[in-house]
Amino acid sequence: MLDITFITSSIIKLANAKHIAKEYDVNILHYKKKYYGIAYYEPRIPDKNQLLDESMNDAIKRWKKCVSANSTQLFFIEDTSVKIDALSNDKKDVPGTDIKFWIIEQDFKKIDIDLKKRNNNRRACVTSNIVLFLTEDIKNRLKTMKEYKIFSSTTYGNITDKEHHIEINILYPWLDNKSFNKWFVPDTYDVPISMLDIRDADKVDFRKGAFEEMYNFLIDVGKLSSKESKNRFINNKNLLPFFPMFLLCGSTCAGKTTLGRYLLEMYGYYHIEASDFMSLKYYETHGTKFVVDKHKYAEELLKIDPLVIVENVTKYIQKIKNDKVVITGFRTPIEISKFCEIFSNQKLRIILITADFDIRLVRQPIICTSDFQN
Repeated sequence: MLDITFITSSIIKLANAKHIAKEYDVNILHYKKKYYGIAYYEPRIPDKNQLLDESMNDAIKRWKKCVSANSTQLFFIEDTSVKIDALSNDKKDVPGTDIKFWIIEQDFKKIDIDLKKRNNNRRACVTSNIVLFLTEDIKNRLKTMKEYKIFSSTTYGNITDKEHHIEINILYPWLDNKSFNKWFVPDTYDVPISMLDIRDADKVDFRKGAFEEMYNFLIDVGKLSSKESKNRFINNKNLLPFFPMFLLCGSTCAGKTTLGRYLLEMYGYYHIEASDFMSLKYYETHGTKFVVDKHKYAEELLKIDPLVIVENVTKYIQKIKNDKVVITGFRTPIEISKFCEIFSNQKLRIILITADFDIRLVRQPIICTSDFQN
């Protein structure tokens, strides 16, 4: 799997990028400002090409100084720009690259009045520009001295003629009620992109084309496997013979986590709590501001992708390669069934833990500390 760092301060952009990347053998990492400091300075200028050039050159300079001096690790930045035809001219797109500041200062009534004064021309387009850092091996292969390559995609449409009430999207936060997506109606649709079903939203995602261009480029230069080659689940034939592996199941506060910790402390087992992976998915999607209820997020995520946590747990097991593992925290029978199928050739033992309701009720304040506990 190819690791590639996305330098962005927006957790929403990161979630969008991870969603687009799910069909590729790519692991998108988030730049750690906490450890490396500011990633790059982004000038507030209307010229898109100049903005991308200055931003990326500054990012490269800081990256080589703070992260990877030998230029072997891939990273990219992304900039979104918007052109509203009625407000723009040949020399300047409005709001252009200033969209994230412009949208804060606008309300629908104000922009609606302004457009109606201009023959009600509501045409607009949204463009995504991804700038990929070229490592030395890529530059040698392409025989180029250029430090980066740009990938772009644009979605065309109109500004809605009426304001819609849009709720926070639990699973897909980029389809939000704060960005330009709340007003932007893509061609062939009659509601803003933020109101579309995810299957339709994916078809008109202005970032998707740029990301796919980048991934196809990485396939061409040999950094990434083809899209069709991705295997969501690990091959159980390649796993080490765990001796044995325990899967603990049972009701809330029956004692699963307690037993997992006991096996860890007394017998050296590696304790994996599946609920932690659900928490990680939440943080990757919504960050740490808790704008969405985490239990509701888990419920909705498992409806559309019931095996997402199994996928993450099995890949983690392959990564640690520990010979004694105990797993707790799976929520549904389908998760357990799939996990057993994947590890069908392992020494897997399933243990069902039970306890009376009154006992579990007493334990709850002490034991049920995980946000996504069964």
